[in-house]
Amino acid sequence: MEQSLLIDERQIAEIVINGISRVGGAEIPADHQARLSTVGPGARISGVAVHRVEGSLNIEIELTATLKKKGSLPILAARVRRMVRQAIQSLTTEPVGRVNIRITDFHIKD
Repeated sequence: MEQSLLIDERQIAEIVINGISRVGGAEIPADHQARLSTVGPGARISGVAVHRVEGSLNIEIELTATLKKKGSLPILAARVRRMVRQAIQSLTTEPVGRVNIRITDFHIKD
C-alpha cells in the first residue's frame, strides 16, 4: 500500500483558495468577513477550514457567489467541489472526504 504524503493544512488551504480564484462566479470573502480559517506556521488563511478526520481531509469553504439570472448554485458548488478535489489530489494521496460549501453572500448579475 502506498504511503500518503502529508501536507500542512495551511498549504492545502492556500491551494484551495488559488483554485477557487479560477472558478467563475465564486470567491472567498474578505478576511474580515470570513468566519472559517486555517491556521498554520506563520499564517492564517481565511475562508477555508481544513480538518483531518479518520484518515481523510474534510474541507469547509465560505463563498461569495455571483451568478447570472439563470445561473445555478448547485452547479457552481459542484464546480468548486470538483476543483478542490482535483487540486488536493494533485498534491497528496490523502483521500478527500467532505467538501462543505457555505454561501455567505450572493449576487445576481445581468
